[in-house]
Amino acid sequence: MKQARVALTFDDGPSAHTEAIADLIAEHGGGGTFFVLGDKIPGHEDLLRRMVAAGHELGNHTFSHPRCSRIGEDELRDELARAQAAVTEASGRAPVLVRPPYGDDPERVGAVGGEMGLACILWDVDPIDWRERKVDRIVRRVLDGVHDGAIVDFHDGWPSHHTGIRDRTPTVDALREILPELVRRGYEPVTVSAMSAQPATQTPSSS
Repeated sequence: MKQARVALTFDDGPSAHTEAIADLIAEHGGGGTFFVLGDKIPGHEDLLRRMVAAGHELGNHTFSHPRCSRIGEDELRDELARAQAAVTEASGRAPVLVRPPYGDDPERVGAVGGEMGLACILWDVDPIDWRERKVDRIVRRVLDGVHDGAIVDFHDGWPSHHTGIRDRTPTVDALREILPELVRRGYEPVTVSAMSAQPATQTPSSS
């Protein structure tokens, strides 16, 4: 019987929480996919290289987290190209995936990203951890929604222009409960590329 697989993905990093998250996934025999913001990379280059070496995947999440539907095509292309260059230079590996901030305008992001060899990836399980502070609620949303081939959208960081709480401790604490339970249920945490899943089609309002 084929083992069930789930892709745990993370937006808006890297941050001070990213290393703990990456290590937790690796401790449970898996790899995660981290959609990185180009302007958050400075100071985290060594971490990104270690993550790639450990089997995690880095994706393009634009350079500065704009709402893609509100910018022109040239600016969108520049956002993706700058992020692509920053992630590649820092980690030594070029992303092959892109996720638009907020899941916004995925068709156009997919078209422009496709010119750079990037596949547009959304998600189908949303823990709402970008605003949720209660660990048990994050845990419940994931475990209630998970299925074979699921793509879960966590957050390991926040945009530079974010004015709210800049702390992803609830996400880290939730993963301490989620990961062993996923393994107990027979799930293997894999990268999006390893799973070769079809992108989710909805365009949720978070990320």
